[in-house]
Amino acid sequence: MKERTESKASYVLRTTVLVAGSISILVAIVGALLAVRSTASVPWGNVAIASGAAALATWSSACAWLFLVRDLQASPDPTRAYVAALPAKYIPGGFTQPVGLVLLTSRVKGTMPKVAAAGGVLLGISAIAGASFLPWTPRLALPLPAALGLLAVPFLCLAWWRPLVRAILRIGKPAWGEVDERVLPNRLRVLQAYALTLLSFVSLGSGFAMIFSAFGTGAPWGMLIAAFAVAWTVGFLAVPLPAGVGAREAMLVLLLSTWAAPGVVLAVTLLHRFATMLAELVLFVCLRSWRVVRNQAPQGGAENVARP
Repeated sequence: MKERTESKASYVLRTTVLVAGSISILVAIVGALLAVRSTASVPWGNVAIASGAAALATWSSACAWLFLVRDLQASPDPTRAYVAALPAKYIPGGFTQPVGLVLLTSRVKGTMPKVAAAGGVLLGISAIAGASFLPWTPRLALPLPAALGLLAVPFLCLAWWRPLVRAILRIGKPAWGEVDERVLPNRLRVLQAYALTLLSFVSLGSGFAMIFSAFGTGAPWGMLIAAFAVAWTVGFLAVPLPAGVGAREAMLVLLLSTWAAPGVVLAVTLLHRFATMLAELVLFVCLRSWRVVRNQAPQGGAENVARP
């Protein structure tokens, strides 16, 4: 009973810290929005639509994680674990979210190595999927041969999945020791996760384009989606920064400065980050509340059965 109480107290403390951190960043972003409000009127309707698109993107990413670990039988609901780990990405350092995701998913004893391997695959998928938008990005548009080569990278990786895995494990053996290649997801699961990750980028980028279009810039949506995906990837690779704060904004200002003034691009970026954080916070709170209700319901039923 004592261990259960301590575990529950630790869980409540961890959840409180993560929610409080998310709320504090939301407050900071609202303050930044008020600072740039003089640039133009804030299109709150477009922000609300962008928040819905961000919720869809988050769920797509959670389903991508589900496909990677569904054969491992490590957790009853990996999608809920993915959403529960989201607030940790706003903690500086860059490693808190993936570590939290692995810990929350590997609920069954002995599944930690397999879940950790799936987490590494998810990180690689995210980086490759984001980079695949480079051919349509302004200022960074690639020549046709280079663009086709970049687009072929994911499919080449899938075609030679097992040899690639063996090579990576052989190179990394001094760092993490002997690892069985069978712990990694198979080719089909990786393809499913990659498709869902692309859908997540398109959904997030569409929300960004929705807000950007409200400022009357006339920029093509496809270009805006590509620019956002590339900027997101840059922020993703900027490991020390929480959620890529600063790196993503700077990249978007660089890519879109020919379509709008830097102040407008910054305002749109902050509005979209606010919409994304709001969607993630709502999903986080809803899933936590649903878990509490679900855990309480069977207890009540058991008491009713015990008492004739």
